[in-house]
Amino acid sequence: MGETSSQNPPATGITPGIPAEHLKKRIVGHPEQYPGSDDEANPPLIDVWKFLEPTPRLKSIAEIHRGIDWQDSVPEGDRRSDALRTGYQKGYWSAEEAELLAYQPPGSVYLNVEKEKLRRGINYAWSYKKVFVNAIRRSRKGWRYVAFIDYEGLYGTCHFHGVWPKVPDVTIEYIAAILNNPLAVAYVACHATGMHNYKNILDQIPVPQNNEEEQEAVTMLVRKYLTELAEPNGPTLFGPGEAKDTLLEIDAVILKGYGLPEALQLKVLSYLRHEARPVPFSFNINELESLMAERAPSRIQEPVKTWNSYNDRRAFLIDKELTEGLSPDERRELKELQDAADSYLDRFEPLPLEDLSWLEERVRQLKLEAQQRGQ
Repeated sequence: MGETSSQNPPATGITPGIPAEHLKKRIVGHPEQYPGSDDEANPPLIDVWKFLEPTPRLKSIAEIHRGIDWQDSVPEGDRRSDALRTGYQKGYWSAEEAELLAYQPPGSVYLNVEKEKLRRGINYAWSYKKVFVNAIRRSRKGWRYVAFIDYEGLYGTCHFHGVWPKVPDVTIEYIAAILNNPLAVAYVACHATGMHNYKNILDQIPVPQNNEEEQEAVTMLVRKYLTELAEPNGPTLFGPGEAKDTLLEIDAVILKGYGLPEALQLKVLSYLRHEARPVPFSFNINELESLMAERAPSRIQEPVKTWNSYNDRRAFLIDKELTEGLSPDERRELKELQDAADSYLDRFEPLPLEDLSWLEERVRQLKLEAQQRGQ
């Protein structure tokens, strides 16, 4: 991928979502009640959605587009491949075949992206980083969808929606955290009907009003969560921790951003109490209720501070190695930190790690000075 892959894509226009006055009306025009409701006119948790009516919607910070689809004349064997072929690019094939887990990308295949064989979807910014959401529901109620992060810039079929930030300071991690939060999941479950998670409903998901510090913390927490799942035994640049605890912290920061009264907050969480969450460990919504009852999160800057402290230590050891030399223990410590940094870059790059640019320049200068002393 080129450098542009780490930037937000250019705006391509957003299809209008559901007008506020129509939020409690049915989307699909047939006589089916809302899931979990005895009232055909109102979705469940209507008092929650009324409270959030003034809240900005997802379409104000993100663009959503359906994945690619082929002409009917193209047989399935010519649509995908397990090996790279001419005219094919890496992408996600089926939301039904894959085991979809929150935040974690499933396995990919190679998709035929030759324009003459496609009927829609090819002109969106697939090479940019983004979030994917399954367009076909995974359950009738509860967690109908999963949002996972695409750091590589892959294609997706029409089984998926691609979700791109359209605001410069909004990260894909923050968007994924909104989509995977119980409130957004409950919103879609309360408003969607039928087999599909429609774009016009996803567009209308309420957006929490987290401040800049909280958004930064969520971004780092999501990366911490993915790192803890991939490397449960560490070491990592985020310090020790358990993935489930990190997920709860992410949920708590996002949920806090909605400013719901405690009674409404509990209604949202209770709505999902008996629904299985798509994560690779046992999850009990009661734990999130307990965390929120403690008025958490109160330590939202810890992942950022930990990240900074590990990188400060890494920079100090690199500097010392090039000027004074390291003890055996320090060499082992530096190797662990370097391995953790390499793992981070492999997982999340290309990312604009501007906070580390000074470190790279310092290493370059020290190496140059060492060479000059050796002459």
